Amino acid sequence: NPNAPFLTLKPAFPIVTMDYNPKDSNILISGLMSGQVACWDIRRGHEPVEMSLAENSHRDPCDKALWINSKTGTEFFSASKDGQIKWWDTRKLQAPIESLVIDLVKTEEQNIDRATGISALQFESSIGTRFMCGLEN
Repeated sequence: NPNAPFLTLKPAFPIVTMDYNPKDSNILISGLMSGQVACWDIRRGHEPVEMSLAENSHRDPCDKALWINSKTGTEFFSASKDGQIKWWDTRKLQAPIESLVIDLVKTEEQNIDRATGISALQFESSIGTRFMCGLEN
């Protein structure tokens, strides 16, 4: 039936953003209102197959989730108004691979309290190590 949904996802928190995996359209990632990220496999039902731990997630809602061009096809970035970009692997969402705090003050250490919120995130697939972000300021 073209007027009925194929599947309705049932997240623990409202979904803010979602992206299909370009290498496998059965796999989706989502950013949640709680700041967490979730991975879904639509072949396995309406519940997420993996979800990040709250303490390792964003402090504000996860506004952006974006697959990156990795050999495994399991890696993605997330961004939030909390001023952090996190690099994740869906095979282990308990904690990010790495976190970047967008602190515009040049010091030895990044400070989350000075972070500038992220309003846009884009990955350049032809250059595997480059991404761009738009800031709130």
